[in-house]
Amino acid sequence: MSAVKVIITILALLFAAVGAAYQFWLKPQIEFAQIGTAYGAKKMCSCLNVSELSLDQCKADFTEDISMVTFIPDKNAVTVEVLGGRISNRAIYRPGLGCTLVTEKT
Repeated sequence: MSAVKVIITILALLFAAVGAAYQFWLKPQIEFAQIGTAYGAKKMCSCLNVSELSLDQCKADFTEDISMVTFIPDKNAVTVEVLGGRISNRAIYRPGLGCTLVTEKT
């Protein structure tokens, strides 16, 4: 085989390996982070605004490891971020209605 065919074969195998790693490892991790930040934003918003507990008390309610999670409370909202803000979700508090996740469509 010529050197060009060897390089093309190696690149094809490399792309296949990267695609498989994304599909079977990275994609589920990203989806889990998206769901987790949404859950965390809603839970933290309700804890802070409905239950009127402190941020530390609300963090203590989480049974999972939240050391990699950033909570950003605002006046009537909470944003939860992971991976330096690359994945985040926000929940807002509305009196009489409670907390609601905010999406691009709302």
